Amino acid sequence: MEWQDEGFIIGLKQHGETGLIVELITPEHGRHKGLVRGGQGRRLSPLMQAGNRVKAQWRARLSEHMGQYRLEAVDFAAARLMQKPLSLYVLQNVTSHLRLLPERDPHPALYRLIPLLFEHFDRPLLAGEIFVRFEMRLLEELGFGLDLSRCAATGKKAKIMPVQAGQNNEALPRPGREAELLAGHISTAEPVAKAGSRRPVAAAASPKPGDREEEVELAYVSPKSGRAVSFAAGAPWRDKLLSLPPFLLAAGQRAADFAALQQAFQLTGFFLARHVWEPRGLAVPLFRAAFLQSLQAALAEDKRQAV
Repeated sequence: MEWQDEGFIIGLKQHGETGLIVELITPEHGRHKGLVRGGQGRRLSPLMQAGNRVKAQWRARLSEHMGQYRLEAVDFAAARLMQKPLSLYVLQNVTSHLRLLPERDPHPALYRLIPLLFEHFDRPLLAGEIFVRFEMRLLEELGFGLDLSRCAATGKKAKIMPVQAGQNNEALPRPGREAELLAGHISTAEPVAKAGSRRPVAAAASPKPGDREEEVELAYVSPKSGRAVSFAAGAPWRDKLLSLPPFLLAAGQRAADFAALQQAFQLTGFFLARHVWEPRGLAVPLFRAAFLQSLQAALAEDKRQAV
């Protein structure tokens, strides 16, 4: 058995006196382990760092065997990511989250967000938005995706608010080809709401053929069902619902400030804890809170420098 792919190193474990068991996340073969002989040696030690991007050749006698890797460097990203607290916490969170995925199952949409995070950590607001979308996609890939397409109580479609012209938004990418590519990657990597994948909070009437479907502004998410709820329908129970920041409803929307990101991280954190960490007996990663604190400090520093 043999295959070739690219990937990021997300885990390392010593094997014997000189070998390393290297865990990669790849677009076509998912989270995959392999043995690198001599991986602890001086020649390979700069490459054997979490966050580095590599070309991988994997070989094994049978597909179910762990097999061996032959790795070549593509990008020594680890050295850059370890220079600042924010990027270091990005690296720690990403590698921890990716190890929640089942082994050898490909998750290409989730994979596409990794280089975006590693490349744009110097733009705090944008990095925070990409990371929260990474958590949204992770929930989707694990089978616990949120349904933000309609109001759970009324069945009415979500109304997407247009981006205001001249909106002061530090997360918007700079004009040009780079901005178009970035927006496209974020869009294709966003979770796709699967209507009907969760039990409705209340029965809702379907629109008749030919009728124009009414749209409503969604403002909350039910902690029980993971489905969105509109302002009006959720008002009587707003203290028991989770806030839904508008930028999560469409790829064209960007996070306006840290408060919006904080709401989004509270939302994803709630469902990650309920469906992923707690059932596996895992504690909430401490460096997730550290990432948010570092993000807030970086945004405050950017604001001071702009004055």
